[in-house]
Amino acid sequence: MVAQVAALEHPGAFSALTLVGTRAVAPGPPDDDLPDHDPETMRRLFAQPMPDWTDREAVAEFAAAGAEVLGDDPVAARAVATRVWDRTPGTAAPVQMAN
Repeated sequence: MVAQVAALEHPGAFSALTLVGTRAVAPGPPDDDLPDHDPETMRRLFAQPMPDWTDREAVAEFAAAGAEVLGDDPVAARAVATRVWDRTPGTAAPVQMAN
């Protein structure tokens, strides 16, 4: 709220302002002041089969597919997933899944 007021009072000092609403848990009941997740989006997101976490390309595809469901950039999600996979110490599935 403070950033909103500052942006309104000093518009020349800000080039952008991003407002974000979050919730503590997902899935689960939302806070009283926040909307629940979209049921269709959640169904699509969690209907995806888990990848073979030891397979770099499968993990990248899983991330890209999830990003597409959420309306995010699948190419960027794939790039991030491959970088994380490459930097993870070890290829064991539990280690990769944790990252």
